[in-house]
Amino acid sequence: MILRRVVAHFRKQEWTAIALDFVIVVAGVFIGLQVANWNAARQARADERVFMQRLHDDVVEAEAKSARLRERRFTQSKAIIEGMAVIFGERERKDLSDEECVSLAFSHDYSLTAPAIPSFDELLSSGRLNIVRDRELKRALASFQQSLEVLSYWRSWGTREQHTLPDKYPALIKVRSYFDDDRGEVWSQAICDAEGMRENQRFLNNLSENADSFDGFVRDALAPWNDNLSELHRRLDEILAIDHGTAP
Repeated sequence: MILRRVVAHFRKQEWTAIALDFVIVVAGVFIGLQVANWNAARQARADERVFMQRLHDDVVEAEAKSARLRERRFTQSKAIIEGMAVIFGERERKDLSDEECVSLAFSHDYSLTAPAIPSFDELLSSGRLNIVRDRELKRALASFQQSLEVLSYWRSWGTREQHTLPDKYPALIKVRSYFDDDRGEVWSQAICDAEGMRENQRFLNNLSENADSFDGFVRDALAPWNDNLSELHRRLDEILAIDHGTAP
């Protein structure tokens, strides 16, 4: 239709009419593109909201599933440090507490539940991370991803390199397991010969290696991942205006 008019005006050399037709065509194309862009932007905003809600739910689930072992590893790290101080004569007491003994016995254990964040993985794989506009949330996501990679490395490395002290020194550490009714799970106990540990240099060497590595795991991997997970949750709560309340 418009092409026929342009041809007719051109044949009659009606330049003003041709110019008007040109303007109409350009304006129509511009408006069409603008409407398409607005629709795409509106859809991106809707997708962003859905993504952030899903991300929030995934983060809450990840925190819940990992809470028990996260807390156990932090507690174990403190007990290992204190137990080392006892073994190396930096404390007045000579014997290890039950918690220190079992923590040293399992200083090779880096087991931890680190659930995936499906919504984030899906966004990365689809290349649609640009729908997230909030810069602070983007930084939180990037930091979380980096800390998760570091955590994965440490857990893989620790499994291969650490000394399983109860297996190597059964005369110094005796372990038994039992079902704890209060916790609702199998729990471990250990009996440590603290004096025998002090007299066995090979044991002290292996224990020192384990303690050093476990401290590095907690400081350089677990703690940053834990902090980044909490920060990600905090920022999502702010954006979505979610108030979890406080426990009574």
